[in-house]
Amino acid sequence: ATFKRDAEGYYTVKKMAPGGAAEASGAVAIEDRVLEVDGNAMQRATAAQLARAVRGPEGTWVTILLRSKDGTVKSAAIRRARGPEADPSRPLEASPGAVR
Repeated sequence: ATFKRDAEGYYTVKKMAPGGAAEASGAVAIEDRVLEVDGNAMQRATAAQLARAVRGPEGTWVTILLRSKDGTVKSAAIRRARGPEADPSRPLEASPGAVR
């Protein structure tokens, strides 16, 4: 997934890789706001902190607390998968506040 920081310091889901872990979970939607990753608050986190929190070894699980555009809070347990967005050697997107 690709994230973009909003005006309040939260990251929102900008896009998802087709068939990627976030899309496959069925729990993540475009414009969902990331509140926590594995119990760690993500408001005002740096792009590097968010990337470290979301990325991890293939097959491990990450729990992301999200707020939908309609205000509903939901928890998504996602099994990490290898894909271009999960490659730790790949640089982060150059635009300010964006994370892949």
